[in-house]
Amino acid sequence: HGVNPAKHGVTSVSFKSNNYDKYPDLFYYLRKSNPNFSLAEVSNWDRFLPITSNENYAQAVSTDAEVKEKGLFLLKSCTPDVLLLHFDHVDHVGHQSGFTPTNIDYLQAIRQTGKYISELMSVIEQREKNYGEKWLVIVATDHGGSGTDHGGQDELQNTRYVFQIVRLPNQIRVNLPLARNIDIMPTILKYMSVKTESVWDLDGVP
Repeated sequence: HGVNPAKHGVTSVSFKSNNYDKYPDLFYYLRKSNPNFSLAEVSNWDRFLPITSNENYAQAVSTDAEVKEKGLFLLKSCTPDVLLLHFDHVDHVGHQSGFTPTNIDYLQAIRQTGKYISELMSVIEQREKNYGEKWLVIVATDHGGSGTDHGGQDELQNTRYVFQIVRLPNQIRVNLPLARNIDIMPTILKYMSVKTESVWDLDGVP
């Protein structure tokens, strides 16, 4: 949504106090800019789907493997202009046995997600080569954790400070400046040639 919790109102996974009417999501602004955009989303957590709106396609599945397979199917068939894939197994394992690099199961879940992304990237790179498409790909997470939780841990570095990988076509590897998750939405909008407006009151920047 490109804004901090003080504006979007969500401070728990119940999402009940959301202020989405005033601060809409990425897909809302994409659809407003271009009604012909094809927008798709697949998630291994059904509560994730109501966070966004205006998709042509939204699917909840039961496993990360299904997220990957559905993502591959969409890339090879309808090829949406924007595709959001939500992998949840790393979080699930963290809650089960610990959000820590000393947890072998947690590390294995991260590696498995990396393998899924690698399969998706192979298709994207082939599309770029064969059809001249240019894909921005962002890999990010919303939190880390301590012990088997991440609630009430905003000041813990291993919970709050997380990675972002931003991949541009033909881009050499560079270190990004310090970025925040609220910067992701305006970054995608800029890449899709959607001009942000001051009245949207975004906290994030591209």
